[in-house]
Amino acid sequence: MNRHVLVTREEVVQERRHSTDVICVDGNTGAFDQRHGKGRVLPLKLSVEQGEKILILDVRLLYCTNDTEREWRFELHGLWDNPSPSSSGGGIQIMIPAKSQTWGPVPEKDQCIFQPTIVSQFPFGLSWVGQEHALLNVHSSHVGPPVNGAEPVAYGQLFMETDPFLQFTRNNWSKFKELSAYDVVLVSAPKDPPVYRISQHAVQRVTHSFKTLFEEVRYKTRNPWLELRVDPCSLIGNTAAPALEGGGGGFSGVVMMLQVAYMVVSPQVPKCRIVEQPINMHL
Repeated sequence: MNRHVLVTREEVVQERRHSTDVICVDGNTGAFDQRHGKGRVLPLKLSVEQGEKILILDVRLLYCTNDTEREWRFELHGLWDNPSPSSSGGGIQIMIPAKSQTWGPVPEKDQCIFQPTIVSQFPFGLSWVGQEHALLNVHSSHVGPPVNGAEPVAYGQLFMETDPFLQFTRNNWSKFKELSAYDVVLVSAPKDPPVYRISQHAVQRVTHSFKTLFEEVRYKTRNPWLELRVDPCSLIGNTAAPALEGGGGGFSGVVMMLQVAYMVVSPQVPKCRIVEQPINMHL
């Protein structure tokens, strides 16, 4: 009987939230309304002290009006702290057509103005987002036959039944052509807490896939809002429509309603505890 030290990881909590905001922009000056004077829009619930981090799932333009004679262009910034290697790092473009084309709710098929690649192309589901620490790092000591009394040859790694890496591999091994059911084997005694061995080949293959996928995951860990900016070109030669008769100089410009869907992940780095577990396995 061999004894191995295993790492058991606490579950990462995910919560999906929405924020909706209505922004008014003066048609003459391009100035935002008083509530958005600094261009801060779409307030997000983020607790930096508790180590929370946010993944933006999508941004939608739900409603817009424009009673000026020209189209307006805006840039939305701050969707992540750092851009991904494949992105330019610029803002998300929002275009509001001139008044003859723009008034009221935006058709649902045209609402989405931003959605990260990880949302549309992540093949295993977003339930694994936020568990990078558990999925990309070593989980326990390697197991394998010793070589002339020296360090053992890597034969696999051991995982508690609750470990995210084990759960993912057991549920998705058929999606990897190189793997088989024999790459995941129960090695604990019936009366002991379930412990599984995953072959080193399978560990490396699954880890490589996650490294590629998680490169596109970008979080917000500060500044619980997004930032909207007016494209200066929208102000050149732009004049607002005259106030309606008897309106006493009412507002004239652009009104838009934006909505952001996001996922809050906590804690940022999952805590763990060490368990010494006897294993009935003959190498």
